[in-house]
Amino acid sequence: METSPLSNNQKFIAGFPADSPKEPAELDHESDIWQLPSRGVEWCDCGRHHVLDRDIVAAIAHDVVDDPDFMTHNEVIDTAMDLWKYESVCQFFLLAIRHSATAMNGHPAERYAFERGLQIVAHFSKTWQGCPEETCSPAHDREN
Repeated sequence: METSPLSNNQKFIAGFPADSPKEPAELDHESDIWQLPSRGVEWCDCGRHHVLDRDIVAAIAHDVVDDPDFMTHNEVIDTAMDLWKYESVCQFFLLAIRHSATAMNGHPAERYAFERGLQIVAHFSKTWQGCPEETCSPAHDREN
């Protein structure tokens, strides 16, 4: 079990610019992520297509974040894990979160404005293609 929420992700976060809660100069062409149709694996496994909207992501995030104005990168990861009901995730999941942070924020950061964190989780969830299970092993576990 990890002693710090940054332990497994330290090598990813080490290269992040310092705090970056401000708007990026130029966003990916998917700037309105809430309108983007899902093109990845379904985030809900009940068998019915549920549209992922801001209210769903925000409700989960509010249970995860410590500061209601910001989300740390690890809180973004944990929000996505809770949305997907994952207890642990692999490096592919973490890389996909980094890709979504780049698409929505211009680059991964240690923390984001709360809305930006929600957009990163939404982008990830609407584009996540899963991982190649044969090479998959846990890389990050939920703290609680």
